[in-house]
Amino acid sequence: MTKRPQTKVVKFSESLIKRELAGDVFQLRDPRFPLRLRFNKRRTKATWHLVMYRNNKDHWEKLGDWPLLSFNALEKQLPTILAQKAFDPTASVSADNFNHVGAVLSWYQDRSDKLKDLSKSTRANIKSVVKNHLLPALGDIALSDISTAIIDDKLIMPLQQIRQLPTVRLAFVTLKAAFNRAKKQKRISVNPLSDIVFSDFIDDTVKAKEGRLKKHQLATVLNALTHQKERVQVLVVLLCAYATRIGETRLATWSQFDFNARLWTIPKENTKTGKESLSLHLTEQIIFLLSAYREYQIKQGYQGQYLFPGHERKGAVCESTVSRWIKEFSQGEFSAHDFRKCARSVWAEIKIDYMVGRRLLNHALGGLDSAYYQTLIVDPKRDAIERYHDYLLARGLSVFCEESDTDPIPRSFFIYNSRKGLSCVA
Repeated sequence: MTKRPQTKVVKFSESLIKRELAGDVFQLRDPRFPLRLRFNKRRTKATWHLVMYRNNKDHWEKLGDWPLLSFNALEKQLPTILAQKAFDPTASVSADNFNHVGAVLSWYQDRSDKLKDLSKSTRANIKSVVKNHLLPALGDIALSDISTAIIDDKLIMPLQQIRQLPTVRLAFVTLKAAFNRAKKQKRISVNPLSDIVFSDFIDDTVKAKEGRLKKHQLATVLNALTHQKERVQVLVVLLCAYATRIGETRLATWSQFDFNARLWTIPKENTKTGKESLSLHLTEQIIFLLSAYREYQIKQGYQGQYLFPGHERKGAVCESTVSRWIKEFSQGEFSAHDFRKCARSVWAEIKIDYMVGRRLLNHALGGLDSAYYQTLIVDPKRDAIERYHDYLLARGLSVFCEESDTDPIPRSFFIYNSRKGLSCVA
């Protein structure tokens, strides 16, 4: 049997490379170019090498990986690479792995999805922005063609007509982050967005949206909450009483609550920043509600770890379901995030220190602030929660935190079951 040659002389093209990928030749060579393309053992990709003859021997230098770096993209960059080598034969060179904006964005989204330090919500946001806004608008634009005008015509102007300004800004920030990271990793030689800023497109400062839940509405909202199922009551009470994020709340497990130490500790992996845990003081009223709710779960046949189990009870309820609960309860008037904005307004009214409020909301702090306030702000946080809960108790929270007149369950549970004609046994 005749052994096939390790090197095959060809005329490079994308279609030819794809055909040879299914074969068994180790290396491709085209007499027109000082290039070699070597396939890996699994035949899943190949590596481009520049081969230059110098000092009586061949010098090999990796340029990039195929298919990320297509032959068409490499051919366009080759004259510049050879010019660099002619000027300085010892200079290190490489070719851009990406030749279109879509390649940069797909790589960035895939990389972000694998980063453990990013929270689930951040990864989901990046994926959504890339998929729904950036790829459709800019995916097929060549890197060499990207410009302020192209971004304005293809992305900014169309998007601002159908989305709010914060969404437009987020899309641009994500686009720029992708290119910054690709440049830092030398996957592109030039960052065409390095000098482009959001104010090049829109001068108006992006203003934070005003909360849709107002302080004066709290009594009405808490009264209406007694019409909801027990799990929705507890969820909304936690959102209202602690201004926690929807992800931090829906992922709560019973192991996070220490009733003896009177602490709810949200692990860092459940927070938005993913950098540090958050400890929140449990008032007597909240401990009563949660204890009653745990007994209710057990009597309903659930002894699992989650406060809000999902449909099959194997994990926590998904974010879309929780959002639907809030939307149905509020009739679309406000979202879970509006409880955070409302709480901040109340804290300002009852004179809670600004930095204490930031820690309660678990906003990211600088290194020195974080180290300083982590140790000194425990007591002020506890005092702030007690004062805030007193404010809420006077506006209807008490119905969830006191026994009914006839049964040892929260009065809110009794009210809900009475209206539904159900047994009032927790």
